[in-house]
Order: sequence, then structure tokens, then C-alpha cells
Amino acid sequence: MRCPGLGLTALIALCGPASLGQNSHEARTSVPPIPGEDILQPCEYRLVLPETTGRIMAIWAIFDRGQDYLKWYEDRQVRAFATEHKLALVLAMHCRSKGREDMNIEPTKGIARALFSAFDQFAAAEHQPDLRTAPLIAMGIPYYGHKTGVRVTHLPL
Repeated sequence: MRCPGLGLTALIALCGPASLGQNSHEARTSVPPIPGEDILQPCEYRLVLPETTGRIMAIWAIFDRGQDYLKWYEDRQVRAFATEHKLALVLAMHCRSKGREDMNIEPTKGIARALFSAFDQFAAAEHQPDLRTAPLIAMGIPYYGHKTGVRVTHLPL
């Protein structure tokens, strides 16, 4: 079962600094919208797996909300932290809504289904079944703070 997002600043502060390093393999996938969703075109996702042969402890999903979030995903220390703590690092690229140039972050409008479909696709392509059930750490969706109960109802169990 997936868990609501954790405060990443607190998570990094509690666990201490990670050694420098960077994962080399990046996987990509896209998820097309289905009828009834407020998604204009296929959503794109990037994945970096920790350098480990053990179980993935969680998925740290960073939603692309501008250059600052992209820098988080590409940062050497963030990637080293993810490796040290066995976190799969996912960048959810801008998933534009039909009605405006921003994404619709309401889970029922398609973004939740697309995200978890991407996790399933990555699990199959990378031979990492843990990606189907690992807890989720979400970054870049401030709206979820007061909608956690709603978001959890849209998680595949």
C-alpha cells in the first residue's frame, strides 16, 4: 500500500547528508490519457533506480513544476541520497490539462491514474516489481496537503 507524501526537507535533514554520486541509467515512459481525463497529451515520466540489488524502499516522485524541481531531480546529492536510502527517483514531466497550460492536479482528473500506470510500466520494463507497491513520497504538488484523504482513495491497492 502506498503512503501519503512525506516532508522531503525533514526527511533529508533527519537522515543526514548523502555521499556524492550519480546514477547513470535513466528510463523513460509515457502514459496516454483515457477518455474523460483532463489530460491533453501523453504524460511523460523519467526514472532513476538506486544502485542496489535490494528492495526499493519508496518512490520519490518529483512533479515538474519548473526549473527548480528539475534541478532537484538532476542534482548529484539528491541522487546520492536516493541511492543511499534505496529510493526510486521519478520525474513526472509537465502533464498539461486540456483547458489551460498548467496541469490539473485533481487526482480524479487523470493525473493519479497516469502516475501509477507509469510506475507499473517502469516495474515491468526494469524488472523491479517493488515499483508497483512501494510507498510514495510526492514533491511538487502542494494541493495534496489538504487533500491527502482524497488522494489516498485514488491509490491502487
